Amino acid sequence: MIKMRGLSIGVVLDSGGLAVPAAMAVARVGCFLNGCCYGKSSGLPWAVTFPVKTQMSMGMPPNPIHPTQIYELLMDLAIFFILLVIQKRFRYRGEVMLSFIMLYAVARFANEIFRYHTSPNANLFFQLLSVAAFVLAGLVLIFRRRLLPEAR
Repeated sequence: MIKMRGLSIGVVLDSGGLAVPAAMAVARVGCFLNGCCYGKSSGLPWAVTFPVKTQMSMGMPPNPIHPTQIYELLMDLAIFFILLVIQKRFRYRGEVMLSFIMLYAVARFANEIFRYHTSPNANLFFQLLSVAAFVLAGLVLIFRRRLLPEAR
């Protein structure tokens, strides 16, 4: 579709690099309202407790938990605003998307510290996936800047 419309892949990716974190922030509101994507038990003052029936039906611990949906919502909004502010500084098309991938990888890595999974190795798996995404996107950014001529 991109080629049929005569669009630049880099321009489309950059548009997505701004749209995706905004859309993900909205999706996290839905996750919070649904009670999914929840966190581990917590004694912090901002820990949340869903109705016991909801918690038990979803396999949640029946005590206050980290609102990881809200943590990610805040991180997604931060990523959106950071990219919005610095997008004009990028030299090449596609760098907004690559920067989004790197920033989201950091956010997801951090959020996995607090997130609850039924599988004991899921947090580590998602953290390793985040590290891989960060490194890969970073390498692409570095090589593009070294190999491509100065232009936007």
